[in-house]
Amino acid sequence: MKNQMLPSSEVGNKINEWYGYIRTFSIPDAEVLKNEIKEQLDQMEEDQDLLLYYSLMEFRHRLMLESLEPLENMRIEQQPSLSDLLSDIERKQVRIKGVLDYYYNFFRGQYEFYQKNYIEAINCYKLAELKLNIIPQDEKIERAEFHYKVAAAYYRIKQNMFSLHHAEIALNMFKKNEDYITKTISSEMMLGANKLDLLRYEEAEEHYKNALISAEIADDRLSIGLACYNIGLSYAAQNKNQMAEEYFRKALAIREHYASDKGVKTTFELAFVLFKNEKTVEAQNLLDKGLKQADKEGEEEYLAKFNIIRAMYCVNDSSEKKQLLDNSFQYLEEKKLWVDVEELIQEVADYYRIFEDHKNTILYLDKVIHAKNKILRVSEELE
Repeated sequence: MKNQMLPSSEVGNKINEWYGYIRTFSIPDAEVLKNEIKEQLDQMEEDQDLLLYYSLMEFRHRLMLESLEPLENMRIEQQPSLSDLLSDIERKQVRIKGVLDYYYNFFRGQYEFYQKNYIEAINCYKLAELKLNIIPQDEKIERAEFHYKVAAAYYRIKQNMFSLHHAEIALNMFKKNEDYITKTISSEMMLGANKLDLLRYEEAEEHYKNALISAEIADDRLSIGLACYNIGLSYAAQNKNQMAEEYFRKALAIREHYASDKGVKTTFELAFVLFKNEKTVEAQNLLDKGLKQADKEGEEEYLAKFNIIRAMYCVNDSSEKKQLLDNSFQYLEEKKLWVDVEELIQEVADYYRIFEDHKNTILYLDKVIHAKNKILRVSEELE
């Protein structure tokens, strides 16, 4: 009977194939193979390390599903939660070593990033990097994926030079494989985002337009929408609000983009520039729609951000305005989103300056300085 059992190496190869589908976001293929592997585990020779590898990949699979739009997400409600899967893995942590240690920290970092705990994510990635040399040199895509995820986390805390370094490595690796055109486009946009933060506007726009061209050639509508969104951001950063409005509209007109997690972000940015462009009625309607969308999707970050522009443009009572601003910035500060805090507080200061409210202008400019200092010190929180 023992001889009839499946060799663990055969199941291990299938798990590797499953991971390949996860990395390319091939959801139907990943689902089919996951169910096939799950059935084979009962027929497999005993191998505790492989069972742990399966648990890690199940966790990564769930992370992929969690990033889906809410309507598709309904089908995973009956499955174990991310926190339950993570707890199960941590109970087995004593056995985690070698390449499994790499995957544990790499996937844990992605979980923390998903939770918007960016510093914790980077600390996990740093632990994973200690084991990166275990990954075979010919596993270029795994290494590219690692560098892209690290770049994304550093970008979120405005550590731009670190992010640029990892994004460049990821881009050079992804663009050598035609099967990863979407990841190539994403890496191009990551470079653009960092250069935008560094006020290198022309270089940022070049990266974004390269990404847009590649997305149009590939007919990747999700990436087309994201490229338009990012081009809109680059114009908004330069106070070219009419052009920013044009590109945000283009992004939201793409159904795949609107339905993605970027839809609520683009709605926020378009509402903001519409207020600045004095298209108040449309801006208020879009603001109301965005608040409902963010609430439905549990996007607390964007609930806070929508409420900031609501306080600025829709609330007349000064005490109510202050309370709404204070509550919204408190949430962003608790999540340590100091980059967003700095940018939005500067917007509030500029708003009060227009109305020659010198007391509040000074108050919020002081808060800008506080946020800048937090950004400078954020690296100290990295272990």
